[in-house]
Amino acid sequence: MEQIVNPSILTATELMEKEFPPPEWLIEGLLPEGLTVLSGAPKIGKSWLSLQLALAVTTGRPIFGRAPASEKGVLLLALEDNERRLKERITKCGITPSENFCITTNWKDGIPALRQFLLDNPQIKVCIIDTLAVFLPSQGAGGRTTYDADVVRMGVLRDLGRETNTSLKVIHHDKQGDDPDWASKMSGSNGIIGTADTLIRLSVKTRGNKQAKLEVTGRDVEDLELNLKLDDTNMSWQIDQGQD
Repeated sequence: MEQIVNPSILTATELMEKEFPPPEWLIEGLLPEGLTVLSGAPKIGKSWLSLQLALAVTTGRPIFGRAPASEKGVLLLALEDNERRLKERITKCGITPSENFCITTNWKDGIPALRQFLLDNPQIKVCIIDTLAVFLPSQGAGGRTTYDADVVRMGVLRDLGRETNTSLKVIHHDKQGDDPDWASKMSGSNGIIGTADTLIRLSVKTRGNKQAKLEVTGRDVEDLELNLKLDDTNMSWQIDQGQD
């Protein structure tokens, strides 16, 4: 075989001789590092769940019986909330937040400023964006298909995470209609679900129902389905032992 001059190209033999570290986890067996999309219908408890995840990662407290790998700094862009409501929610959870938990409800400077902030604050290893549509709306103009536009904006987030060594968790909405594949219920095209490393969906049978299903799939996590219930004394999702 002739000499390969492109260093990015390996032979299959060279690839098999390489050793790679195992996937890194934010929460063991539930949430790997990388770009994650958390989806669900509006007003069913996604923001409560994202707050729970943030508090777990920053304090090292287990969630759903799974412990965070280690305490990490978190930045929450709560772009559909206000500071008063967030304070009430954290108080309701009954957990003393860590100094490693940073929050903003107003981010107008886009990707470049977020990249610089994360580079300037390397202790922050997780950035939760609530929501994708507010922070980075789809740009379907310029001759692109919806799929291509979604691949581009998700690629921007993926590259941001890699450049800053930060895991991005993006809150997103479901679209209306039935689909046998739960991942395809996420709003937008397959460009979103195909670019993300991990997909999580929170669903309830009827609005106001305190019982929910959490489904997880991804490149580095085994498919997972958890039955949850919302404890309205502290507005936290917990494993529902009463469901099959």
